[in-house]
Amino acid sequence: MDAFIGRLTQATPEEAAVLLDQGFSLADSLSCADPQSMALYWFADELASRLDGVGSPTRDARLFSMALDRQQQCASLEPDDWRRITFFRERLALNSPGFAVSDIPLLGMAGDTLSLRTLCRAAYGKTLLFLYGSACKACSDIANELSHSSALAKQVDEGNIVPITLYVGDDKTEQERIAATLPAWKHYADGGAISFGGAFDTREIPSLYLVSQNGIVRVRGARNVSDILSAAAEDRTSTARIALEEGEEIWGGRVADGKSMPFPDGFSTTLYENNGNQVTPLLLTSKGRYVWSAQPFTFRKEGNVLVLDDLNDDYETAVVARNLPGAYRFAMRAFFPPTGTIPPEDFFQVPQYNTWIELQYNQNQTDILKYAEGILAHGLPPGILMIDDTWMEVYGKWEFHPGRFPNPKAMCDKLHAMGFKIMLWVTPFVSMDQFGLWSEINSFNGFLHKPSGEVYPVPWWNGVSAELDLTNPQSVAWLDGRLRYLCDTYGVDGFKFDAGDFNLFPADAVTAEPSSPWEQSALFMQFADRYPYNEFRASWNGGGKPVVQRLHDKAHSWDALGALIPEMVAANLLGYWYSCPDMIGGGSFASFLPDSPAPDQDLVVRSAQTHALMPMMQFSVAPWRILDKEHLDALLESVRIRQSQIDYIMKLVQQASETGEPVVAPMEYRFPNKGYARITDQFMLGPDVMVSPMVSPGRSRTVVLPEGKWESDDGRILQGPCTITENVPLERLPYYRLVK
Repeated sequence: MDAFIGRLTQATPEEAAVLLDQGFSLADSLSCADPQSMALYWFADELASRLDGVGSPTRDARLFSMALDRQQQCASLEPDDWRRITFFRERLALNSPGFAVSDIPLLGMAGDTLSLRTLCRAAYGKTLLFLYGSACKACSDIANELSHSSALAKQVDEGNIVPITLYVGDDKTEQERIAATLPAWKHYADGGAISFGGAFDTREIPSLYLVSQNGIVRVRGARNVSDILSAAAEDRTSTARIALEEGEEIWGGRVADGKSMPFPDGFSTTLYENNGNQVTPLLLTSKGRYVWSAQPFTFRKEGNVLVLDDLNDDYETAVVARNLPGAYRFAMRAFFPPTGTIPPEDFFQVPQYNTWIELQYNQNQTDILKYAEGILAHGLPPGILMIDDTWMEVYGKWEFHPGRFPNPKAMCDKLHAMGFKIMLWVTPFVSMDQFGLWSEINSFNGFLHKPSGEVYPVPWWNGVSAELDLTNPQSVAWLDGRLRYLCDTYGVDGFKFDAGDFNLFPADAVTAEPSSPWEQSALFMQFADRYPYNEFRASWNGGGKPVVQRLHDKAHSWDALGALIPEMVAANLLGYWYSCPDMIGGGSFASFLPDSPAPDQDLVVRSAQTHALMPMMQFSVAPWRILDKEHLDALLESVRIRQSQIDYIMKLVQQASETGEPVVAPMEYRFPNKGYARITDQFMLGPDVMVSPMVSPGRSRTVVLPEGKWESDDGRILQGPCTITENVPLERLPYYRLVK
């Protein structure tokens, strides 16, 4: 190693790159052949010690940065290796003026540990950080200046700045001496608190740093108090700019933005609005980067720069892999790990049925039974039957309407005997004109309230209603009691939980515990998790959980059908593996009214085919009512195709619960960096099956086959990579299995 380092430090940049490539290639090969050898770890650790170690005579930031670049290309890297590389990159950059570091762990004088971000959040303001070391005269001089600065004392007294010291070293006496000089300050040390060595370079001692409320460290390289006070007066916003590589593609954020993924240049959106679907504050890129925050943010893509705006909490970002699947797997393990459980198998094994399109606001016992009988009479299997809005008397009075449901127990018994499970539509709303309900819930302050004190009248698509405060345990217990009553009395199996949208929880509402609209949405989903038979259309940060999600209502149009694939893969990349792609043919009931134009029968069939090899498929409009025999037969064929692949689908669903691997994914996920990122009309079902449904009118389509040998649904063997034109008659769903 001594000889290698000697040659490396004397080499030209070109020669150094060759030497590093040779060294890492050998170490990587040994680690791939025998992971227990730890050859790559040993080699990388030695380079870090020689090229970055404090006091090393061969310390060279340029060479160390080159070594990190080359290490990142190694095939045997583990997640901890990626964290280590990211840490070293941040430390190198941290000591460059103007860099924003994601976080620094600190060690308190009393032995406590915390992150600098946590400390800054607790301060609720700007923080002055004084970095010093042992036996440093300049450090003592600055400490004296700090202790005698009346301007600083005024800023501290007014609460504009919180002062802390950060000691780099291991001389307890020295730290105690500075602490005595600055008795009103909080005192921490860098030494020993970080897994991969100290975060601050001793060459930066002494320094004064300014830290913002969101925990981003701005390294000013300042050596005097006046510079820091000037910086503190700046109007700083919670914005971050992240440099991207050329061609780096981005997915994530809002499922409803899936149709725009990967995001084009100029795209912008906000995670403060869910737009009718699921939101997770995570972005993933084709170059192995993730971006995460615990709270919403807005973002936009400006060329090769990702701009984060409106950050109200920490964010973190790092390159942790070389591709999209690597970034996803890292983020999945960190932010939405699988629980090991799945929703009931009925959701996947057979189609679901929803009464919305057929009955709209006239849900009634006679027509529901007629709908169920029609399902069986026309060759469809029984499944989960969701009875939609207006099955009850009024919102919040969760009891079957006595006029439209003369004997709900007999109806439920008959549906069960036919092989159906029963779910009922519910919301967190309560009609405001129901005195009994109103007084009962108000007795424990169970509604959202206006700042002025009265119950909040919340507008939503069915008028104006009061809304349950889901931070109030008594409100949650009340709703749970009403739903348990339905299960116990009538045999109801579960519930479709609707109206969890962010915009339906007023931002200025007063609640029992402080909460935001997205946190209220998350509480609604958390509540529903106690009912295994559930469905959600709007949720916040719910990836990994065994909760059924559905895409937002789609129009009856080819454009809407074209959005199914990109939105479903977006859902899976955010951890919503147990998702349903809306209702077959579209969820807009106006398209299927008797006086509406005749539905596009091809569109309904192609919609069913697109659903068929996804995690779930859901009917609402009665296909036998709107389709002729040819189209109905083609639709029934899509159900048979699904049944032929159901064992594979169930295997993928179970694996998702154990490993977190998505059930459906974009082409880029299974074949990264091959030029497939912008193919959005094909998707991968697990690692082995590529599905290419018709999502536009016609009887033929272009299919892109990646490298490998593929067996098509009609038995042909095709060799990729290639692009082919496929004949797709009405009854055909093109899919291709990778031949191992």
